Amino acid sequence: GDEASTLEQIAAASERLVADTDATAARWLEALGAAEHLVFAGHGPHVSTARQAAMMLAERARVAAIGIGVGALRHGPIEIAQPDLGVVIFAPPGPILILFALSGSATRFRGTRIFNET
Repeated sequence: GDEASTLEQIAAASERLVADTDATAARWLEALGAAEHLVFAGHGPHVSTARQAAMMLAERARVAAIGIGVGALRHGPIEIAQPDLGVVIFAPPGPILILFALSGSATRFRGTRIFNET
């Protein structure tokens, strides 16, 4: 019933992600390619994704990366943002992204690259 349908949806979504790997990598490189340091931020259940992404990137690519919640980002690393900082935000479309975009607009003047992966 519902469980089988849910598993089929998850399998289809996973296949789409794998098929889109090159396009996803190109988007990330275009947005963040020049960044020397990366902050991955998540909201709600996406905090785990942010932490995992930072850990995997640091281990595999030997790039300085941290994973934190969006709230911690707004009151921590963003205060010392520089042009070599890239920020990846994992959050669904909606109020959190709008709020962050409005509050984060000042960081763009310091050259910080902000990228959203929904």
